[in-house]
Amino acid sequence: MRRMCYSETALRAAGAARREKPRAFGKGEAMGTGKTRDLILCALFAALIAVGAFIKIPIPVVPFTLQFLFTMRRAAFLGAGALAIEGNPGFYGKSGFAAASARGIHYAAEPRDAEVPYFLICELKPGFLDGVTGAYRDPAGYFVSDTEAERFDAQFPPKEKLKLPGQLF
Repeated sequence: MRRMCYSETALRAAGAARREKPRAFGKGEAMGTGKTRDLILCALFAALIAVGAFIKIPIPVVPFTLQFLFTMRRAAFLGAGALAIEGNPGFYGKSGFAAASARGIHYAAEPRDAEVPYFLICELKPGFLDGVTGAYRDPAGYFVSDTEAERFDAQFPPKEKLKLPGQLF
């Protein structure tokens, strides 16, 4: 399944009103007074995300790592008010995601009155989605033709399919 991260910009495109000025990373506006602090914070979060991949919480069927949690915290730190993804609600529900249609945000590719269980949203800032409604539409650049993808993949040597412990397919 595809997973994407959207912040204020995507929610505004979905019909949401922008509630605050976005915070810029790397210009000293979001985290302090200089580039050194920004670089240190960037390295710290990169290290946390890397280490989080190795910290596993044993959940039946699919192990859960802290990598996704650290990535969500980084998005919140950068000023994202909410994250929207497409995925398994049973898995991502453990991280605070719920069906976006229950919050009034609908997936444009589906009928507006349909419950779309795979289109999920998680509020990072309490109250950020209050009063937000609309329909989310994938950006045009998101779609790639199968022919283009196959042509791109042909540039690389073939890979061997491995079956690892805990792997479903």
